[in-house]
Amino acid sequence: MNQYQVAYSLALLALSIPSWGRQRYALVCLAGNLVAMLAVCLAMDMGLDKDTSRLSMMIVDLATGVALAMRPGLARIIAAGYAVTVLLYVPVIEGVFTRDEAWFAIIYAVSTTQIVGLGLGTFGSNGGGGSRRRFVNPVSMAIPHRGVAMAGGPISSNHGNGQE
Repeated sequence: MNQYQVAYSLALLALSIPSWGRQRYALVCLAGNLVAMLAVCLAMDMGLDKDTSRLSMMIVDLATGVALAMRPGLARIIAAGYAVTVLLYVPVIEGVFTRDEAWFAIIYAVSTTQIVGLGLGTFGSNGGGGSRRRFVNPVSMAIPHRGVAMAGGPISSNHGNGQE
């Protein structure tokens, strides 16, 4: 594991307990992605060629992005980051990026924004105002409460004559 992977793992571990209640699905997807990426890196260290390993990384990110896109809310926002990283793999596989450090730096920057997004989604108020939110009693405007007559008279002057 390199320094970034250690820092990413520690950040994900630090967010695991707070995120478990509110953003469990996104947390599990990010953790699964980390484990799969580390498995690909291990395979690369054991002799898997660079093109196959990059293709494997792209498939892992694509699968994680699809899984996250299936859920609304923060999961879809994080999935957008995976859509960006999948697009970054194409020029790398085609040989446009010749320096691995530059390619990994871009991927790491996108991954960092995803972890920050998870943290904001976990600790943020999601625009709701927190505990100051007033709970509104959802009442239909068309159907009166039990025992209460509807206000107003007939809708038209022909009401009840069969000529509505």
